Amino acid sequence: MPVSPAPYDSGNTASVMTAGNVTTSDTQMVAASPNRKYLILYNSHATDAVFVSFGSVCTTTNATMALAAGARYEIAGYSGQVRATKAASTATLFVTELT
Repeated sequence: MPVSPAPYDSGNTASVMTAGNVTTSDTQMVAASPNRKYLILYNSHATDAVFVSFGSVCTTTNATMALAAGARYEIAGYSGQVRATKAASTATLFVTELT
């Protein structure tokens, strides 16, 4: 299900995009950053969801959300860490962080 972007003023920002491998183990995708203004997560896997957790250990049964294949999630004002895992195999999670 598409997620509507949060309202965001993009003035005077820098952005960094990283691509991280998500496996069946809990993995920190983004460290906490007090300077973060906005965050975009994109699951590039063709068929599988990526389980995402904000600030705590991530498992397939203890996650904030399941980010569907091909979906993106945008969030403003969150400065904590982001963790992810998958039920099987691996996927690439693209993370764009604006500061």
